Amino acid sequence: MARVESIRGGKEKRSMARFLPRTTAGCVAREFPGFVEPCLATLSYKAPDGDRWVHEIKFDGYRAQAHLQSHKAKILTRRGHDWTARFSSIAEAITDFPARHMILDGEVIVPRASGGADFGELQKDLARGQAGGFVYYAFDLLYLDGFDLQGASLR
Repeated sequence: MARVESIRGGKEKRSMARFLPRTTAGCVAREFPGFVEPCLATLSYKAPDGDRWVHEIKFDGYRAQAHLQSHKAKILTRRGHDWTARFSSIAEAITDFPARHMILDGEVIVPRASGGADFGELQKDLARGQAGGFVYYAFDLLYLDGFDLQGASLR
């Protein structure tokens, strides 16, 4: 089974600090929303700078939402199609999160040995029905245990 890790120091999820949405500004109590229309990247020739901006690497893969409801996971494409069977290794890892209801937004990739992502290998693995080599880079937590986090700031 895939391990769920933080990119910060490779810490496993059980050692990460507890996040309490009810005490975080911008979090709103809400029923599980289901599919959330994703915010898509906008082409820019110069990245904004300053301490009010956070930048992340854009990996070449498939955008995917990971939904967890009562310890059952679904993986949805950016258009809301259910690809849980195709990304079964990721769905299995998501069920190990210490949450009952959660929505993550991220990118499914096949990593290159030299770093980065190999989109061609991702497509080949999907065509062959192989799910073991996928990595899910979660970049946004949209919903957690009864709270919509889309209005919360990173700080």
